Amino acid sequence: MLRCSFDFLVAYDGQNKQANELGRFCGKTFAGVSSTGNQMYLEFVTDDSDQFGGFQLIVTFTNNIVVTCPSSKFLCENGHCIDQTYLCDGDDDCGDDSDETGSCPSTPPGGKVGCKASEYVCPTDHSCIPKEWLCDGDSDCSDDTDEINCVVTQSSNCGQMVYTGEHGFITSPNYPHNYDNNEHCIWVIAVPGDLAIQLHFLDTFDLEEDPSCSYDKINIFSSDRSIHKGPFCGSTSPGTLSFPTNNITVEFVTDDSDPYRGFRLEYTAVTKS
Repeated sequence: MLRCSFDFLVAYDGQNKQANELGRFCGKTFAGVSSTGNQMYLEFVTDDSDQFGGFQLIVTFTNNIVVTCPSSKFLCENGHCIDQTYLCDGDDDCGDDSDETGSCPSTPPGGKVGCKASEYVCPTDHSCIPKEWLCDGDSDCSDDTDEINCVVTQSSNCGQMVYTGEHGFITSPNYPHNYDNNEHCIWVIAVPGDLAIQLHFLDTFDLEEDPSCSYDKINIFSSDRSIHKGPFCGSTSPGTLSFPTNNITVEFVTDDSDPYRGFRLEYTAVTKS
């Protein structure tokens, strides 16, 4: 785990360093963050050695909050970030008890024996999976909860992360050439609040084929995850998809083998029906 003690960027949720810390970033990864109000304070610190290329930020003004947590934190279902050490300690540190459910040993309704301490309890069917399967890019729980509360590590060649215009295009890395192995891209589309979003996949759709889309896949969901479409993979295009919301996330994940051409999609803001 990176401690970010030498050169780092810190984002605060307000006008100064006394505000809550949204994230501390160093190395080669950055998770998008949003303030909860109209102000964010950024602090950039370097030490007396080892110079690097630095960073370029995209700043977007939106009514929708993109919530992620630094790698040392746990993302609660209500959007709060708490220390990983607070998980399963018997206290409701999140405020919605999400730090004490799901990832903790439990006894499901009906008296069925729960999972081991080394396992994660899938909330819907109460199946047990190894905790090392959490956030590995594969949906091992039937409800995808093992891939929800994850710190986003954005691959370096995903390009622009947030789209706020009423029309635009998103492609897999390297398109129309093959994408790379072990990609993880998150693209947020946030259009004006009185509009909805329509996606249309263009050209050739070409991801690794698998009946359950366990290897390379696309998932698309609303900001509150009440709408989830996917996973999509193989050579059959999802075609045109409509979302009755103004904020969606497109997630693209690949495994460590067999890269393919990928995809190109167009998004358009449309009038809500």
